[in-house]
Amino acid sequence: MRKWLSASAVLLLLAVVSVPVFNLTRYSPATTVSRYLNALADGNGATARGLVLGPDLQNTDGMTDEVIGGAQGVPTQIKTDVEESGDTTARVRADYVLGSKPHSTVFTLERIPRTWGLFSQWRIRVEDWPTLSVQGPQAQAANINSQPMANGTNAVPVLFPLQYGIGFNQKYVKSGYKTVDVVEPGEEHSVTVEAEPTPALSEEAQAQLRRQLEDCTKQKVLMPTGCVFGYETDNTILGDVHWELKSVPDVELVRDPSMTVSTSLGSSGDSSEADSQKARPAGGLRMRPAEATFIISGNYRDSRTGTETDFREEVTELISARIILTEDGKVRVEQIEP
Repeated sequence: MRKWLSASAVLLLLAVVSVPVFNLTRYSPATTVSRYLNALADGNGATARGLVLGPDLQNTDGMTDEVIGGAQGVPTQIKTDVEESGDTTARVRADYVLGSKPHSTVFTLERIPRTWGLFSQWRIRVEDWPTLSVQGPQAQAANINSQPMANGTNAVPVLFPLQYGIGFNQKYVKSGYKTVDVVEPGEEHSVTVEAEPTPALSEEAQAQLRRQLEDCTKQKVLMPTGCVFGYETDNTILGDVHWELKSVPDVELVRDPSMTVSTSLGSSGDSSEADSQKARPAGGLRMRPAEATFIISGNYRDSRTGTETDFREEVTELISARIILTEDGKVRVEQIEP
């Protein structure tokens, strides 16, 4: 019995002694910062978020494992130093390399209720999340670290310190990626990215324009409804007229500053605002005006002589159009006056 009591006393003594040791090592503010930075380096966004006390998040698109794992640069060569330490708060400076650049960040930590009433628990306090936004005509199609972001008007909250890559790599638009180092809470980064149309966009616009013009020629009137061409005459047309599409202009995409829009990544939660974002000009693009040729035929009564005559004439019209990329990634061509 005495042996059991002695063993229990020894275990209790070891437990009591180990608590402050663990609180100084495994559960210290510096260790919490190291765990957080290592979670980022490992692409584990969920673990990293779990070590942070911050504002409520309406949008975590910028904090997923996929986004964190695709970072252009993560913290390496990490060194931590406790600058201040109290009963409930602490300040820890972390020096690290992000990409190829040295950085330092001072983290504020708060103590939370102890685990099992013994071990200290520390969390990083963030008053304001850093955010990334994208400016440009096709901002709603941008990717962060190769991951698509939801369209909207709010900036995207992100974790730090990380190096983010922002750009386009889609079927119809693409761009080079720009990198941004986010190293402090509350930072607001706005990146302007110019989307360039891909050959696939020109091909799709060409195909749609041809279909639209062919549909216009099915109308048996002088001025087809919803079309940008027609035939004017002072003579009286007898019966229907017939249109043929002789040649379709090649679609050459050019920038149109009047169609430029500027948006940020994220989601505002405003349904009316979201509806207005569903379709936008694809990078402020339009078709350069070009000639299309049609053949119109029919029968008319001459307004001066009264003679009835069959006619067949060639009609040439300048055609232009807006090129619109919808939120779901589809192309829409809207013919406009040149």
